[in-house]
Amino acid sequence: TLLIQPSKMSRRIDFYYDIVSPYTYLGFEVLCRHRSVWNLAIHFRPFFLGGIMKGANNRPPATVPLKGEHMMQCDLPRLAKHYSVPLVMNDRVVEIMFNTGTLSTMRFLTALQQKQPDAVEPVSRQLFYRLFSSHQDVAQPDSLRAAAEAAGLSADVTAAALTDMLSEEVKSRLKSVTDEAVKLGAFGSPTFIVHTEDGRQEMVFGSDRFHIIGDLLAISAMSRRIDFYYDILSPYSYLGFEVLCRHRSVWNLVINFRPFLLRGVMQSTGNRSPGSVQLKADYMLGRDLPRLSKHYRVPLVMNDKVVERMFKIGTMSTMQFLTAMQKRQPDAVEEVSRQLFYRLFSSHQDVAQPDSLRAAAEAAGLSADVTAAALTDMLSDEVKSRLKTVTDEAVKLGAFGSPTFIVHTEDGRQEMVFGSDRFHIIGDLLAFK
Repeated sequence: TLLIQPSKMSRRIDFYYDIVSPYTYLGFEVLCRHRSVWNLAIHFRPFFLGGIMKGANNRPPATVPLKGEHMMQCDLPRLAKHYSVPLVMNDRVVEIMFNTGTLSTMRFLTALQQKQPDAVEPVSRQLFYRLFSSHQDVAQPDSLRAAAEAAGLSADVTAAALTDMLSEEVKSRLKSVTDEAVKLGAFGSPTFIVHTEDGRQEMVFGSDRFHIIGDLLAISAMSRRIDFYYDILSPYSYLGFEVLCRHRSVWNLVINFRPFLLRGVMQSTGNRSPGSVQLKADYMLGRDLPRLSKHYRVPLVMNDKVVERMFKIGTMSTMQFLTAMQKRQPDAVEEVSRQLFYRLFSSHQDVAQPDSLRAAAEAAGLSADVTAAALTDMLSDEVKSRLKTVTDEAVKLGAFGSPTFIVHTEDGRQEMVFGSDRFHIIGDLLAFK
């Protein structure tokens, strides 16, 4: 429930963490997403959670069976889905968490921080991913080397860190940071030390307290509105859709979803698909989209079936269905859109036929009655006219493609922004610089 302010002064957060904690993986990723939004200077402080628990006389929450069962089966899967973090718990992870441990892992990160500090974040990310996504070892030298290589480190730097991690200096350094965290009030991971504008250091525990961190950083909580005009047909709209939804809680957004027909927008504006230029199409499909989907962690994979849908079949019936759904159950449009994007760009399935639309709605949790009504309504002249009206409305607002954002500013302006790569501009408009 937060919004960035027009401050050029960076705000500092010290992030104390151990790779062994699944909630820390969530906190790590969400904190990094807030960096540009809140203009953060993040100081990564790897510590040893076992030492924290001993120093604070604490116990892991999962030692209470009912609590552990809830965490593993309900809470963590829900949070991983909510934050789009690829965290999946299984017996292998539990074995590492409670038996193998991460002492050598945290010594490696400590050694790396002394050798190449800016590498700690990407290597930590790779280690989190190895443990909680691909369920691989994170303690043995070969595992640490693989994580460092995946993070782009040179073999020389990695080898030096693997040697240094065995030294008394590094062991002492890790213990020192762990003791430091306890003195600051840490009793678990993740622990954030928020440096406030008036010079205080406020300790915040847990991956679910970013609203409190925002309060401490004096981030405004005024909601802002964005109208999101889009067609399922566009892969860049899939990226823009997911990134916009991730910004909702950070920027305290009210998102008004406005499904339109991209072909109608293109015809009205005399625009051409960027894929009509062969070199541009080759670049988009072969380089740009794969890079962006990896960067944003959106499961978008282009293939011939998707291209055929984009350039030959189209999404007229798809957008009519979403328009009918918006009329009947507006709060369902977001999740049904997500399922349709996923069907087209991830599982490469049809998104136009009634059975396909029904499957997407079912995956989004809609009742059979609501879905059946929308499938009937989508054929009506009223819905067809409504889709045309929204498409024409988008053109009048300046849209020439998808995605198009209409940003409502504090002083009453409506600013049009095009493209999934302009969130920094949207942030500027919302910050009223």
